[in-house]
Amino acid sequence: GEHMKRDMELCRLILLEMEQNDRLDITDINDMESKGYTLDQIIYHCRLLYEHGFIEECVISCVLGKVVTFIVEGLSWEAHDFIASIREDTIWNKTKDVITQKGLPMAIDVVKEVSQAVITSMVQGTIKGLLQ
Repeated sequence: GEHMKRDMELCRLILLEMEQNDRLDITDINDMESKGYTLDQIIYHCRLLYEHGFIEECVISCVLGKVVTFIVEGLSWEAHDFIASIREDTIWNKTKDVITQKGLPMAIDVVKEVSQAVITSMVQGTIKGLLQ
């Protein structure tokens, strides 16, 4: 297959879709394809998330480029925490900005740390605002 790069946007998309109903189905895949992702990319990222322990079940098989089996379901506790910290677009975009500006790797642990810091600073700003 083509050389794949891990795409955190796609990881987030998959996790947000799964948060809705704990699984992915073909309509979700079509939605992602309409956003410019290929089936290969979607499958690759589902497998990555599964290997990372974010997804509990991942059985995908293709015959002649057509998906025959597609069972991607069950989010782990860690996955729910991760989604909670980057669900909001404002937090996600700020997190990406910080990571890019500082030249940090777009790795899950880095995303987690930075999004937590973004949330913390927003919370502190909110508290300051409340106390004025």
